[in-house]
Amino acid sequence: MTEHAFLTDSENRELLEQAGRLVTYLSKHLVCLAVNYVALDADGRPVDQVQFLACSGFVVVFHGSWFFVTAGHILKEDLDENVEAGRLRIINTAFADYFGPDARANMPTMFDYSETERFYVDDRAFGLDLGVMYLRPYLQRHLEANGVMPVSEENWLRQHQVAFDGFAVLGFPSQFVTSVPQKGDFGQEALALVQPTLVFLEKLAAMPEGVEESDLPWFIGKAKLRGGLTSMKGMSGAPILGWRVSPGQQLRYWIVALQSRWLPERRLVLGCPVPVFMGILEDSFQRFLAHPPSGKRFRMPPRPWTNNEKALLGKMPDRALARRLGRTAGAVRAMRGRLGIQTPRKDGRQG
Repeated sequence: MTEHAFLTDSENRELLEQAGRLVTYLSKHLVCLAVNYVALDADGRPVDQVQFLACSGFVVVFHGSWFFVTAGHILKEDLDENVEAGRLRIINTAFADYFGPDARANMPTMFDYSETERFYVDDRAFGLDLGVMYLRPYLQRHLEANGVMPVSEENWLRQHQVAFDGFAVLGFPSQFVTSVPQKGDFGQEALALVQPTLVFLEKLAAMPEGVEESDLPWFIGKAKLRGGLTSMKGMSGAPILGWRVSPGQQLRYWIVALQSRWLPERRLVLGCPVPVFMGILEDSFQRFLAHPPSGKRFRMPPRPWTNNEKALLGKMPDRALARRLGRTAGAVRAMRGRLGIQTPRKDGRQG
């Protein structure tokens, strides 16, 4: 005979309260890029009321400067390309940063998106879908005062030594975002309610058959959709967390990846690992901070080749070396060709 354990109403309430406290605590890393916009017709006239877009993301700190990171396709496809093509007009933008336990102000911080330094790349074959926005000092001060906790170098340097016990992604699924058009202080806007949601993931060791491989590794997880959630749409850019419980039952966690893609037919989440993309961007951040551009978009300069990297050319297949160095296979082939190094054979020799 099978025995079933039932929880009392008070026990259920306690579990829900504990889950709520956990989400609130972890949400000190969570920031929402909030965008009010109107869709435009071919003549540039609004075709509907003001609409709202919630973009999940988090903050990384590098040499004291803060950068908001999200999925590259959000900044590229959802915003910039539509604005440049005349398909939408941005009314206003803000960072909602009040989801953590130490938030003092329950109001978003407004800023001018069009004048914000930003960079993005969306290259599935390479395995990088990343959008970066520089947070000027006044934005950094606002987010810091409201209890936002940035991800620092300590988080990503030694992750490879951790045996994680579990994973989850924390963000703003579109299913739980509601908005109502209204008249604001500066004209029409959308009053929105966003709800941080924690979704547990089962990490997969390898890319499932039928899903395109990439030069860089993805974090691959299968979503455990519960609590009425049926889709991960809207969670792009959200932080993926990994945790470990020590022998003394102490819970430690790390931000391990940034959610990029959602494959609904398989319930698969693909994320860009933080150690991978921060390793690639480290030199670029240094150059940006040394010589910041004046407004709008900037391009990350190509990462220079070191002598140690060049010494590896031709010693292994280009694709394998690309994975090792965090570069594209095309970049490896191009540098090998420039240096006159022959294609490596299967036995490891050049020829």
